[in-house]
Amino acid sequence: MVDYIPIVISFDRNYSDYAAATVQTVFYNTKNKIKFYWIIPKIDFLLVNKLKKKLFLNNLIKIITVEKNDFNILNNLEINGHWGKIAFNKLLIPELVLEKKVIYLDTDLLVLDDLKSLYDTDIKDYLIAGVLDPDGVKTDIINKNDLNYINSGVMLMNLEQFRKTNYQEKIRDIIIYNSAQILGDQCIFNKLAENKKLIINKKFNFLVYPNLISEEERKIIKNLKEKEIKIIHFVGPIKPWMEWCNPLLSDIYSYYSNKLQNIDIKLKKINNILLALEYVSVLDKNSYYAKSNEIKYQIIKKLKNYSNH
Repeated sequence: MVDYIPIVISFDRNYSDYAAATVQTVFYNTKNKIKFYWIIPKIDFLLVNKLKKKLFLNNLIKIITVEKNDFNILNNLEINGHWGKIAFNKLLIPELVLEKKVIYLDTDLLVLDDLKSLYDTDIKDYLIAGVLDPDGVKTDIINKNDLNYINSGVMLMNLEQFRKTNYQEKIRDIIIYNSAQILGDQCIFNKLAENKKLIINKKFNFLVYPNLISEEERKIIKNLKEKEIKIIHFVGPIKPWMEWCNPLLSDIYSYYSNKLQNIDIKLKKINNILLALEYVSVLDKNSYYAKSNEIKYQIIKKLKNYSNH
């Protein structure tokens, strides 16, 4: 039994700062010893290695580099732009990371509590453990009777069991037999682990669409100190580092990202009226009326200036 919690993340230069924020929250909120495995494209090694040094965690992070043609199981995969190629590197984890089991984390999330209870979950009879994702994007490869469709952004993975199941050949078959479909890594994992998935409490991967939160979600998020959420995961295209994101979520994200030393996560600015209008709608729904009125005034002012030209 290892005396640390092994955690895997996969990212490239485009998500490196956000990965740093995720890593920061793990160390900030987990009392146990942590060992990170970072899976990155080989071309990004120098940049990511600099990031590793900025975090002052050299001995706790192992960088694993991957080149496009290193693993032919992904060669026939048609990739949707929304997911990007990097998301599929997590399919290589059982081969790249020689641990018995690991926690996998996406980089658009924050860890708000100790991860030991997640890591200690018994999955000896399962390939993966994860949280149900009823709104996740599914394809026809998922059995309609399989109601245990999990989100692949946070997974406890039984790598020892994966390596016993000839998983590479199974992934290759899934990709080849479904070559007419654009698959997400989540669909592949769910198909691969059919009848071998353990469903865990949603507090381990609290899925939230930042600009579409419900009243129930709002109440839970406003009371983070109650520890109802151990990991908050910002799903969908809008992220908390975007200016038009719900301030309730972006403020939480800023609280943790501001703790990073020598790394400044830049806010993606609103650059067109459509985004400004979306932001106004979100502000109104969440009772940020003063800020909403300020932006409405700026929009009207710009439209008047435009019409005068």
